[in-house]
Amino acid sequence: MRARGKETRQAILRAAEVVFAEHGYAGARMDDVAAEVGIKRASMVYYFRDKASLYRALLQDLYGELLERHRRVLEEPGSVQDRVMGFLSIWAQHIAERPGSLRIMMWESAHERRETAEPLAAELAPILQTIGSVVDEGRNAGVFRDIDAMRFLMIVTGATAFLTLGLNVLTAQASPLSPTELHAELRNVVTRLLFLD
Repeated sequence: MRARGKETRQAILRAAEVVFAEHGYAGARMDDVAAEVGIKRASMVYYFRDKASLYRALLQDLYGELLERHRRVLEEPGSVQDRVMGFLSIWAQHIAERPGSLRIMMWESAHERRETAEPLAAELAPILQTIGSVVDEGRNAGVFRDIDAMRFLMIVTGATAFLTLGLNVLTAQASPLSPTELHAELRNVVTRLLFLD
């Protein structure tokens, strides 16, 4: 019974990712999430009392997992360049596995609603801090260019958006980039933008 409850909760979160990515917070409806899962809306209240609690749980699910992957990169031996490339690999894989993640970020960036932007910012803050500390370390060591860590992260996120979401808009025949292709493209951008040699 408990295992089925965990499966249902996870199914609701996956469906919520699709719905929030497609419609944004304002346009997403609990009924749409329930329909995507194949359950009644009343059944969802057992797991999430309202749309706000569902959204917060979705953000924790999306970005908590991403944070853990980033922290594992920090624990591995290697240079600051190796760590940045490790972060890029994780990011490319995350986008492939959880495509709604980037769309949700783009919705929030475009619409900037305080009540939904704040929970997203809170979930992203530890990730940004982790990556930013490595960028700052490389800058202080004279290995990276003098670039603000937050601006660097915004450029990588923007490049990711255009390389994934933008391809569908700009070219009708574009197929999605694989994680390997996305990683290679981001690697080229980051090498030129960040590395001194």
